[in-house]
Amino acid sequence: MALPRLEVLVFVSALLLQGVYVQFYDIFATSSGSGPANITASAAEAEVAVEVREFLSADCDGPPARLWHVVPFTACMALRPQMQKPGKTSHEALASAPMLYGRVSCDTLRDAEGGFVEICSDEDCSEEGCQRVSVVPEGECGTSFTGFAGASWRCIKSTDIPK
Repeated sequence: MALPRLEVLVFVSALLLQGVYVQFYDIFATSSGSGPANITASAAEAEVAVEVREFLSADCDGPPARLWHVVPFTACMALRPQMQKPGKTSHEALASAPMLYGRVSCDTLRDAEGGFVEICSDEDCSEEGCQRVSVVPEGECGTSFTGFAGASWRCIKSTDIPK
C-alpha cells in the first residue's frame, strides 16, 4: 500500500509544479509586449505537459474533481502542489503543502520498463535523497497522491493547457 500512496504523492508534486509554472508563465505573458516574453511563449508552445486528473471515484468515473498540469523538466525542480478545479483559471488554483523536489518528464512516465517519477527530499535532488515512484501507464486509473479516490495522467501539448 505504501507504493500507491507514494505514486499519488509524486503525481501531486508534478501537478503542483505545473501550477507554479502556469502562474509564472502568466506573469510574463501579461508583462509588456515583446522580447523575451514572446520567446518564452514560443518555446513553451513546443513543450509537452503532464496532465493529471483527480477523481472522487476509485475507478476514475465521472468528471475530474481536480486537474493538474506540470511542464516536465529533467533538472531538479521544486514541486509545490497546485490544484485547479476544471473550468477555473490558473489564478484560482489552490496551493497545498509540503514542498517536495524531483524530476518529471513524459519520457520517464512512459518508460518501457515501468513509468516513474523521481521524488526527492532536498532541493539539490541528491541521489541519496531521491527515490523513483512507479506510476500507472498513461490514461489508466491509479491511486491519487492528494487523497482523492483515483487519478490518471496523460502527456499533452502545453498549448492544450486550459488558461
